[in-house]
Amino acid sequence: MESLITDLTKLNDDKNIKFVNPRQVHVTLHFLGNLDGAQIETVKKIISQAVPSCHQAEIMTGQIIAFPDWRQPHVICLNCREAGQKPLAKLRAEISRHLPSAKINIEDTKWQPHITLARLKGPCRFRADGIGFSELSILLNQVDLMSSELTPDGPNYNIIQSYSLAN
Repeated sequence: MESLITDLTKLNDDKNIKFVNPRQVHVTLHFLGNLDGAQIETVKKIISQAVPSCHQAEIMTGQIIAFPDWRQPHVICLNCREAGQKPLAKLRAEISRHLPSAKINIEDTKWQPHITLARLKGPCRFRADGIGFSELSILLNQVDLMSSELTPDGPNYNIIQSYSLAN
């Protein structure tokens, strides 16, 4: 993953493109927006109740994609697919079931596992041509509740609470 981000950084020397630190890449189950302390405690409880039924998950990386599209990209991601019984999708569905009753708004879109590689601000062109990389198999053995802070140097993610997934 680090070499992929390094190669993309070399191709895209633009101040409007902020790459994720390779040590902070992750798969997002839900983007929850700005939460207050009480809401964070509620989310912790919801996750802690949902996680025991979830096993470790294997994801396979795919193509580099852009959100919302390549004409006007805002986020560059590595598309992923979940192998086996899709425990992450099941965990996400279980968490999704409880968030609205806690008055926590969630996005109402079809979930696609992905790893965010970069965020784009303003008009710029993102290049990924000539980037070759092999499909990766990644074992996910924990779920983290994280906060994110967008800085001029790129996003910073901080773990609020970690939850281990069963073997």
